[in-house]
Amino acid sequence: VLNPPLTIAGGSAEKVSVTYTASGAEAAEGTMVFYTGAADTTGSELKLMANLAGPCIKTNPSHVAFGNKLINQTAEIALEIESCGDVELVINDIEMIEDADGVFGVNEATLGAFPLTIAAGARVSVPVTYFPTTAAQLGADGQFVLDQGKLRIKSNAYLAELDVPVDGFASTGTCPIANITIAEGEEVLPQTKLHLSGVTSTA
Repeated sequence: VLNPPLTIAGGSAEKVSVTYTASGAEAAEGTMVFYTGAADTTGSELKLMANLAGPCIKTNPSHVAFGNKLINQTAEIALEIESCGDVELVINDIEMIEDADGVFGVNEATLGAFPLTIAAGARVSVPVTYFPTTAAQLGADGQFVLDQGKLRIKSNAYLAELDVPVDGFASTGTCPIANITIAEGEEVLPQTKLHLSGVTSTA
């Protein structure tokens, strides 16, 4: 809404600035409507478009989550990089810019030398690794505290630096097993008082 209204004299022109801030590499579209007075209820539409052409980058997954892994063992997830535009995507560098005590890594050497050109519509994969050395602790919220990192991909896309979050947590052994036994058996009469035991569970 223009406040005050924009007045344009007959036979003249005025400029209106339109800005766009990308929230990602995907295409964006919108509409601007001009109303010329109180009697104008339909307005005149101006279509707005951004990132519809040119190089585009997309990763799968968009967030590399390792979940629970054993300490002192390497886990690996393949990060897929897609050239989602209508022209070639050029990857200039891939690096870990944030790392939880060196537990995360990216083996960019599997892609060869940079810059790397990916044809429109094509994909490549790069291994992301997790080698935890200490078991995760429980936080105040009762959830395990995650090791967190961030991988950055530099390219010629509109979003020149794409950051991919990476996380995981470690344990010292296998997952706990809950095993509950009922002293009264598996079939009882209604209102029977049950005595439960978990002594055979493993933590």
